[in-house]
Amino acid sequence: MSAKEAIWHPNDHNKIHGESPLTEVIIADAGLEDLDGLLSHRRPGVQVTLVSATDDGHAVLAAALAARPSVLHLVAHGEPGRVLIGSSPLDARSLLDRSWPDARGTEIHIHACHAGAGEAGRLLLDRLTAATGATVAASSGPVGPAERGASWKLDVHTAPVFTPSPFAGVEGAGARGWAHELAVTGTPTDGNDTLTSDDAADNINGGAGNDILIGNGGNDTLIGGIGHDTMDGGAGADVFDGGDGFDVVTYENATAGMVIDIGNPANSTGDAAGDTFTGIERWIGSNFADTMVAGNDPVWFWGHAGDDVEIGGAGNDTMESGDGNDTVYGGAGDDQIYSRADNDVLYGEDGNDLIYGGWGNDMLDGGAGNDTLFGEGDADTMYGGAGDDSMDGGQGNDLMYGGDGNDTLIGGIGHDTMEGGAGADVFDGGDGFDEVTYANSTAGIILDLRNPANSTGDAAGDSFTNIERWIGSEFDDQLIGNDNGVWFWGHGGNDLEIGGAGNDTMESGIGNDTIYGGGGDDRAFGRADDDMLYGEAGNDLLAGGGGNDMLDGGTGNDTLIGDWGVDTMIGGDGDDVFYSGAHDPLPEADIIQGGAGNDTFIIAAQSDAGTVSYDGGDGTDTLRISSDNVADPENKITTATPQIDISGMTLTSVERLELVGSVRHTVTMTMAQANGFTSGITGATGGDVFTITGTALSGTVTAGNGSQLTAGQVQAETVNGVTLLHIGTDATAGADVTLRFAGGFTADQFQVSGSGITLSGTPSTPSTEPPTTTPPTTEPPTTTPPTGTEPPVDNRPFASMQRTVGGVTEDVKAYAYDGPVSGLQWSFLGDDRGEVLGGSDGNDFLNLLGGDDAAAGGGGDDVLDGGAGSNWLIGGAGKDTFFVDARGGQITWSTVTDLEQGEWSTLWGYKEGVSKLSWEEMGGAEGYKGATVRCDIDGNGTIDASMTFTGKSVGAMSMTTGSVGDQSYIAFINL
Repeated sequence: MSAKEAIWHPNDHNKIHGESPLTEVIIADAGLEDLDGLLSHRRPGVQVTLVSATDDGHAVLAAALAARPSVLHLVAHGEPGRVLIGSSPLDARSLLDRSWPDARGTEIHIHACHAGAGEAGRLLLDRLTAATGATVAASSGPVGPAERGASWKLDVHTAPVFTPSPFAGVEGAGARGWAHELAVTGTPTDGNDTLTSDDAADNINGGAGNDILIGNGGNDTLIGGIGHDTMDGGAGADVFDGGDGFDVVTYENATAGMVIDIGNPANSTGDAAGDTFTGIERWIGSNFADTMVAGNDPVWFWGHAGDDVEIGGAGNDTMESGDGNDTVYGGAGDDQIYSRADNDVLYGEDGNDLIYGGWGNDMLDGGAGNDTLFGEGDADTMYGGAGDDSMDGGQGNDLMYGGDGNDTLIGGIGHDTMEGGAGADVFDGGDGFDEVTYANSTAGIILDLRNPANSTGDAAGDSFTNIERWIGSEFDDQLIGNDNGVWFWGHGGNDLEIGGAGNDTMESGIGNDTIYGGGGDDRAFGRADDDMLYGEAGNDLLAGGGGNDMLDGGTGNDTLIGDWGVDTMIGGDGDDVFYSGAHDPLPEADIIQGGAGNDTFIIAAQSDAGTVSYDGGDGTDTLRISSDNVADPENKITTATPQIDISGMTLTSVERLELVGSVRHTVTMTMAQANGFTSGITGATGGDVFTITGTALSGTVTAGNGSQLTAGQVQAETVNGVTLLHIGTDATAGADVTLRFAGGFTADQFQVSGSGITLSGTPSTPSTEPPTTTPPTTEPPTTTPPTGTEPPVDNRPFASMQRTVGGVTEDVKAYAYDGPVSGLQWSFLGDDRGEVLGGSDGNDFLNLLGGDDAAAGGGGDDVLDGGAGSNWLIGGAGKDTFFVDARGGQITWSTVTDLEQGEWSTLWGYKEGVSKLSWEEMGGAEGYKGATVRCDIDGNGTIDASMTFTGKSVGAMSMTTGSVGDQSYIAFINL
């Protein structure tokens, strides 16, 4: 007989449809799980009344007691001192608010978990007995079948009771019994309920409303019913049925990470082990590292906290990464992926996916399909993959790769680098200095900003807005500018770069490149190999870089820098300025053709002069010698050597020698060169020495015009503010060599000896204007900075540092690090001179190359590479890494003053099985002694390199060896 067939109503008093008086009745919570199953096990003759969540359970109990049954059973969920039945719980306090019938002779059996437990339970029983006169019994533990760890026995009572449980049929019935407990806190209603179980196995049905169901321990069944429900099964193998609405299963209260495998539940672990799901729309992970795996149906995962892995399936999934460094795979389908915080890795995989990076330095990969990617905050790396993708970097310095298809790439705020890949792509850099690169193209391209229809390869069909720089491929490219200022970098291959009417910046990259600046004030940089740079119109800056380059300034007042190799520099029309630039210690051998205009070649070191051929061409041309260090427009510094021999140079049509600098000069020249400075020597003053090769001078310099001079005799005269120093070199009367000095000097200001002429004092002010032209200024002319784009040395992000070379301290710039080591911010490359360099407070990469150097990293986690030579390395605050190089052939001794615990110091050149090591406990310089390792690189008995770790003992050091390619090393760590 079903429960509904034996319902007793309180208004029936002592009769049930005319039957005999009540002897035993059950009052049960109508919302109990599987209630029909439970009531089907009651004894025959036991009557039933059901109480809904909106009924007055107290009134139903009072009416039943008024009928004077012999036994009344209350069946509901419970907790200590409370029975959860009807619209309000039955407890000791609620009994005081009601009137109760005299029920002496009746036994009240409370079948509700823990209702009789503790002081609250005792008070409930005593007060119910006092109110009704009935004998009351309850359980202090869980109520239900034994296989659930529960019992139907009532162990707490106000007097002995003798009637057994009305459900004796469920005891020991196993699977045939009622497999639930009466231990859920909360009463199901049609509203928004919170229902909580204990650690036993429960069946919780939320019914209607947006419910919260908490199973805690045990193998629970949680049924959401109607509404948007949230369910937490806790430990145990739980069954979740969301019912209608948007339902959520959460593991956020779990004490450890887990695997949640929707498609293959047998793979699930932790609190998710054994769990099954029906009608669930969203899963929430724990606060630990979880793995969440979808099946074939759509899922919504939120990893919550911890470093999670989320794997979508064949459906259209929604994936949220939560806190932690998470990895998300969308799988097939059109997925939505949301990154919250931290540094996440997000793969859309197949389908048309939507991916949001959130905060943190995230990696977003759309995979196949037409994907939409938003980088949002911080510096993200984004890959569109195959398909027509849309990408927006948001804030931060982002890297964006469109992949195949017709992609749209929007940089947003920050300095972004974008690569469209194959297809007709749309680029919008947004705010900041933004780049478009074709570095990963598989073939050369034509990029024509003037006539985009002419573009080919990966550049075909591409369009650009707010882009400041374009980078070519590894192959032979053609990069053609428009009338706006552009910045091109050819990258690899033998490239052709053509500027337009604007102020362009052109970088050739690796390969034998050709650059045409076009109109405007352009800047062209050769970088490596043998390049051809044409400034054309405008005031241009051309720098050859490595290789044997050809530089042609064209029209305008141009600045040409040869740098390494044997370069040919042609000034063309205009007043041009030439520098040797950066080069090896070997003498320069450049060919300089000034062309029309008043041109200037600036040198500061003997190697600048070398065997350079300088033909000034038309105009009044100048050789300027500086006794102070010279910085060219690329900020390359030449260390001055005030004693300079220009006799190896070939000077043609160079009319002026100009001396500048704070240190006095010693200049050696040929007789032909001396006679060639027809516009004079400017800047000469007391202390300067001039040596004329092939002469033998003696005696005293006298006043005169030199018309009667013979070998070795010297006379001086001042004409129109210019001092003429006449020198005789043979027996024929007359001057063979004439030096012309700007200003008025007297004969007694010159002393001669051998082939040298020493000047003393200062020249007098000329009484008339200097002849013909105005002398050039002491500083090189500058070009007007281009608008729209800026030169590499001026507008790239940088940190300021200080460097001292030869006693001269200067401010230098360390540019943003773009190498393979993560975490580094700034990079500075030194040269082969002895340098003292102080780093920034950031994470620096300081490479001092050759020479005996000293470097201090300052704050941050730095990499200090002293290079070849002896080095003094100070890491400073942070976790630092040190390198020295013993491959240069010279004997070196380096000191690392603060190798902290866990920091490494690497010595390049060590050969496993060949090199030999020895240790000294406290070696090194006074005040900086410590564990000192000495290395015989070639194993020939000679120490080639030593390294001291200040303040460290030999026992604290450990070492390992390795190699990169064919280069080997030994690395030391302070343990």
